[in-house]
Amino acid sequence: MKNRYAILIVLVGIMLGYIFMTPFGALRFSVLTSGNLKSAIKMDAIQISSGYDKKANMTKYVFLKNEPVDNGSGNPMFTWAVYKYGIFYIGEYFGEA
Repeated sequence: MKNRYAILIVLVGIMLGYIFMTPFGALRFSVLTSGNLKSAIKMDAIQISSGYDKKANMTKYVFLKNEPVDNGSGNPMFTWAVYKYGIFYIGEYFGEA
């Protein structure tokens, strides 16, 4: 029984490490929490070369295919930002810029 808990704890740790310690993991997690499961799984996004803001530690990403859709208005959400805080990454919708 202790082995099952140890395996579960290790798997949860690996999953949290991927989500909060990689830019694409943070991007996938923020898309998932916005209610777009399909877009989070089949994500095809690229980093915008002009989208890096050194002061804010922010990088912009644009979806090429399977873009998330706003649940309220039904509009596609193309541009997302990933912020770096120390070793952690947090993603959020940036808006259309």
